[in-house]
Amino acid sequence: MAVTGTPAEAHLAEAIRDSAEAPVLDLVGRLDLSALVGLLARAGVVVANDTGPLHLASAVGSRTIGIYWVGNAINAAPPFRARDRPLLSWRLECPVCGVNCMTGHCEHDASFVDGVSVDEVLEAVAALAPQPASTAVAPVG
Repeated sequence: MAVTGTPAEAHLAEAIRDSAEAPVLDLVGRLDLSALVGLLARAGVVVANDTGPLHLASAVGSRTIGIYWVGNAINAAPPFRARDRPLLSWRLECPVCGVNCMTGHCEHDASFVDGVSVDEVLEAVAALAPQPASTAVAPVG
């Protein structure tokens, strides 16, 4: 498992590493665009919010779990489900001021997608992840 992002997102990567049950390779701030595309192309499943890297992963044929705010999903979620799973947050009101962001605008930088649960993401990953090849030996004859 690897985590990417900008140097400003290092605290988020640290939280992911600290909560993961498996080792996490921290690549935050260490990849140029071509290296990022290479990593995404080889990934079994890419989990990301609605960002450029998520769309790049889909474009290079990787399986993706995208976390979208419903307003963005209408415009930007992938139209097919064979290898892409959009998970939607249906929150319309800013959690800070209560402004309905479908009809108004506020200046807060609060998350509109934190309503998508970790369990939802893990279920989507389990459903989409490539299955390891069977090592069972079938009897001959």
